[in-house]
Amino acid sequence: MAVLPDGFGVDAAVVLAAGGPHESRVLDDLDALVAQSLLRVEEDARTGAVRYRMLETVREFGRREVLEVGEEARVRDLVLDWAKDLAARIVRDAGSPERLLLDPVGEAEHDNLVAVLRRELAVGTERPDAVLPLYAVVALRWMAQGAHAEVKDVSAGALAASARWRPEAQSEAAVIGLALLAGTELLFGDARAGVTARVRLRRAAVGADLRPPARLLVDLVERFHDGAAVAGVLARARASDDLGARRLALLVSWTVAENEGDLEASVAYSREGYDLAVDTDDPWTRAMGAVTLAGGYAQLLRPQEALDWVAAARTALADPRIAHRDPLLTALSDGLEQSFAMTLLVLGEWDEAERVFELVARSVVDVRDAELVSGLGIAEAWRGRRDVDRALARFRAVLGHVGGLRPGDPWLLVATGICLAAHVLEGRAGHPALAGVAQRVAGLEIAPAGFTDRPVLGTALLGVATWRVATDPGDPTGLELLAVAARMGPRQDFPAARTDLHRERAVAVYGERAVAAAWERAAAMPHGADAVRAVELLRAGGGAGPGGGPGPGSAVDADVR
Repeated sequence: MAVLPDGFGVDAAVVLAAGGPHESRVLDDLDALVAQSLLRVEEDARTGAVRYRMLETVREFGRREVLEVGEEARVRDLVLDWAKDLAARIVRDAGSPERLLLDPVGEAEHDNLVAVLRRELAVGTERPDAVLPLYAVVALRWMAQGAHAEVKDVSAGALAASARWRPEAQSEAAVIGLALLAGTELLFGDARAGVTARVRLRRAAVGADLRPPARLLVDLVERFHDGAAVAGVLARARASDDLGARRLALLVSWTVAENEGDLEASVAYSREGYDLAVDTDDPWTRAMGAVTLAGGYAQLLRPQEALDWVAAARTALADPRIAHRDPLLTALSDGLEQSFAMTLLVLGEWDEAERVFELVARSVVDVRDAELVSGLGIAEAWRGRRDVDRALARFRAVLGHVGGLRPGDPWLLVATGICLAAHVLEGRAGHPALAGVAQRVAGLEIAPAGFTDRPVLGTALLGVATWRVATDPGDPTGLELLAVAARMGPRQDFPAARTDLHRERAVAVYGERAVAAAWERAAAMPHGADAVRAVELLRAGGGAGPGGGPGPGSAVDADVR
């Protein structure tokens, strides 16, 4: 038991005593160790089961004993068998990949499963049959928590292990792990690794006994680069008689539509998912749907409907059946408060918006994103109250405080666009720090052929474009980039990014006919071609503006007073 860093339950103790005493004897031994103060016993609030914990000194003694008696290999296999069976049981009971997160035992054993996975990858595993199910339950929880660096840290090892895996019919958990691995690499990581994982996934899925939700996940990953095929798979699944497949398809559909900038479709799918959850008495999907609807209506600038869904989401999140789902519940609650604060900005309720954004800043799930969102929101509230100098300094300070700009950093891309756009609207586009900000966006390695969160990229592009129009109207890339940014659907819940305001400024510079023509050309672009063209325009134009300015990599917070 010393190999499990976060304690253990009776089930784990019995499994790891395989070949040894009967369960009743194991319980007697555990009681004896508690009596000798070598173990501490407690009730796990998440599972309601008894859990035992060791002092670190006792754990270290136990690990040394295993080595001295030459039992390291046997114990390692026993622990892997326990972890593999637990992961497979979590997958089996969940019924659908996204519901792996709801298993209280999976939450209680997360740190132990992480330790087992990391240790196995570190020694060059010979047990891919265990590594892939572990990756499924561990990586998905990390994704939900925003711990993408943790996922990346184990993905290469899991991919290497998958080369030695021989699929079996009863291997749904391992197939889900491989599908998540392939999807993660294709979306955010190494495209070559993603293709390799997808080939192995295709081979594994052929003979696997997969339930409809898992089969849907596999089909989506296999068709990743074919948007029409993905849309067809999702449409069929939304009409499926299988509840799990239909529910997963709606969740994926509303997420894809939001990332594509099609907020009306995202709201429609979210509402369908919410109604399905109400009809089937599913508190978790009901909460997720309501939170998504609150955010969607805020971005659509329909604040009253957003407030209605904020209230519905708070009711859903208070359901006692999900009240213990922490930190997942915390992440949803944080997202809801962000949407509420954004809605207050849309309404022009500056004082209340500032108060709520101050609460958003206290998030413990993703501290860095919370700092970004709250900093932007508070600056918008100050700007709304016409404390302009203070607001613009806060925008610049937000960018300087959080560090460098990276392609996979959506909130920082949004913050960059908002900062530039706010300065333009207030007639301060010539501030010397802004040239460096715009050039950093232009210098990003953006891969438009892969995953693109269009509202996020559109917001960043809007900021650069409107800044170019304001500082160098003779630069032909400014107007075209502004039109392309508008097509991509920048976030509208931040007042500084309101597309209509920046279009009006462009009309004042170029005239209505030229602006309308640019908008028409952007609208005629095939889907995806706009992102490609946006990257070309970023690279092609944009000097430092009148008078020069800081170059790429300069400190954005040089002037935050």
